[in-house]
Amino acid sequence: AAEPVIRPLNRAVWPAKSRRAKRGQALKTKRTLTDGQRAYEERRAAKAGVSLDKWLDAKQRQQEAEARAKQKAAESTKPAKKPGLFSRLMERAQRPFGS
Repeated sequence: AAEPVIRPLNRAVWPAKSRRAKRGQALKTKRTLTDGQRAYEERRAAKAGVSLDKWLDAKQRQQEAEARAKQKAAESTKPAKKPGLFSRLMERAQRPFGS
């Protein structure tokens, strides 16, 4: 006899294979919420006047935007690349002989 396939009750546990499949998930968070966390997020969503799904979407978008901003800030602080050989030769050719 074939064994039955056991699937989790919360569809958010499995990663979506496409964007279209991702839209149909119950929760759009990468991890599942405990009952306490879910109640807390429901209260915050109600206070903001939106549904839980919209609240979690907005929260996730905000976290992703913060991560992108942090990554962009880290990239901008990298030291400038040393000029190449040709650039250094051209710069030296432009200087007067005495320096």
